[in-house]
Amino acid sequence: MIPTQGKGVSTRSFFEADFGTTAEEFIENLAMPEDLQGMLSIQGAVFITDIIRVFIEEPYLSTNIFDALYKAQKDIKKVVLDTRSLDIALRYRRASAISNTELKNIMRLGLECDETKIEARLYQKSKQLREALRKQNKDEIANEIIFDKIEGIIVLLQKIYRKEVK
Repeated sequence: MIPTQGKGVSTRSFFEADFGTTAEEFIENLAMPEDLQGMLSIQGAVFITDIIRVFIEEPYLSTNIFDALYKAQKDIKKVVLDTRSLDIALRYRRASAISNTELKNIMRLGLECDETKIEARLYQKSKQLREALRKQNKDEIANEIIFDKIEGIIVLLQKIYRKEVK
């Protein structure tokens, strides 16, 4: 039997039992706060850039890993990269406001740990986000409720970027 810290798995390695066999499983399992805090305490920025590298190789759009990374950094009082901007980039991609290539390019900026460049790139794509959301919700916009929600999202982005999205 392979040691698995009590998981009782006999056909998989400890790593597979603890973290999974695919990038998706690995990222999902890392989203556990205790695991993130421990790895961040030990490796800091190296750990974050390793996750970004995995993500660039195999994007997994329905994850909250970057939000969880920020919260874990904040919990241990050691924020080396505000990864919330990478989480926002994922939201842009899910809304079809940016392409897969653009998402990967933004993630590569994360490897440089340069939040300013990431935010600038997202700001440049704010118009596309507004248009993508309007297009996707064109039927609901007629009743003005969705339109107000879309504009609310843009207002929140303006607060983040400290600039007006035109």
